Amino acid sequence: MSYRRYLKEIEVRIALNREKGAAELYREALDILEKWFTHEQKEEDAFIRILSALFKAQPSMAPMLNLVNQLLIAVEEGWDKVERKISALRERHETSLKRIIEHAEKRLNRITYFATVSYSSTIVEAVKSLSARRKLKLIIPEGTPGEHGVRTAKKLKNHAEVVLCSDAFAPSCVKDADTLITGADAITKSHIINGCGTYPMALACKETGIPYVVLADTQKLLPDGLAAYHTIERMTYERDKMAVIHSLFDKTPLSYAAEIITEEGVFTKDAVKEKIEGIRVSPLIKKIAEGGR
Repeated sequence: MSYRRYLKEIEVRIALNREKGAAELYREALDILEKWFTHEQKEEDAFIRILSALFKAQPSMAPMLNLVNQLLIAVEEGWDKVERKISALRERHETSLKRIIEHAEKRLNRITYFATVSYSSTIVEAVKSLSARRKLKLIIPEGTPGEHGVRTAKKLKNHAEVVLCSDAFAPSCVKDADTLITGADAITKSHIINGCGTYPMALACKETGIPYVVLADTQKLLPDGLAAYHTIERMTYERDKMAVIHSLFDKTPLSYAAEIITEEGVFTKDAVKEKIEGIRVSPLIKKIAEGGR
């Protein structure tokens, strides 16, 4: 069947890929979908099988779950709607980062001392843009064992005065900053899911009154019907005959965030919760997640 080669593409280009980030893999998914639309006969069963493979390919990536959900909803309204939706999602994806940065520049234009954690391409580009207008200072925990904070520091060392600190010292160091800014891998009605170490830093901010601001695309917003299938991988390994556990992500209560800056504008935590509650989830999501297609 014609869809099978697309399933193989999804496996190779997305499911097995450990080098590209969420934004790049999202583009890969759109490329595959557009290719299917251009070259294959429009068969609903084949298309849903492709969407099912995308849904299962990277369950830790919220934008991928949202992409599948949005296209399943579009299928209900006909092929013309699906094709227009894919085109609209491509256009939104290509302009989203620019719009987030524009809103961040207006909202954060008086801040000169930021703290951040982990690695986020959105945060990197936002800091670069902000640094063009004034001198910035940035404090970042190292992010061991993956050194994601070190990666951020290297990207920004020529754009701001960057200070690295140990992960354990980070909650104390963040108290010297004006604002904590992070990206997000996903945002649910109750939590912000981001690089491990976000939670203790946000907790320190809450205790000392320092605002915590999240920069994230609205494709990261997950309603309950999608959040149920979003995974946070925990790694376990052995060292010196002891079990060691680690996770790349942690969960911070949404209530800790002062604001969420998106491509659509600036949301309070209550407003973003309301937006999440308004996201429709296709009834087919449960079926494909549980192996029905």
